[in-house]
Amino acid sequence: DNMNQSWSAGGIFSNIAYGAERVLDAVHYGLAMASQHPNPDAAHTVHPMAGQGLNLGLADVRALVDSLEKAHSSGMDLSSFLHEYNSNRHRSVSVSLGGIHALQRLFRNQDTLLTHAKTFGLNVVQNVGPLRRQLAVAAAHGIAI
Repeated sequence: DNMNQSWSAGGIFSNIAYGAERVLDAVHYGLAMASQHPNPDAAHTVHPMAGQGLNLGLADVRALVDSLEKAHSSGMDLSSFLHEYNSNRHRSVSVSLGGIHALQRLFRNQDTLLTHAKTFGLNVVQNVGPLRRQLAVAAAHGIAI
């Protein structure tokens, strides 16, 4: 009967409201932490290359949710896991930003020989399916470090 309650309209809205309250609690906690410990990279201000700023932000959220779940399952406060979160995200974001900035510099360069090399490289990526898929996964989900 409890199972039917959770799947009824009232149960679903109750679960959504409870989840929304938890998200708002996490956001308020995050804002309080940010005001105490400002992170200059929080916005991931990057060249708008293929939505990578959005991908980085989504990965931040995924990692923060993982930290929240760890804290909840261990009965500990989220602050116990923030150093690990910051360290992991800093490494991952640094690699991504390095790649994004390197590609930006590469494609800004108009040297004729380099332009031919870039065209060849793009053709290889376009025509080698496994390479193209691997690069797409890396762009969307990052590289495990």
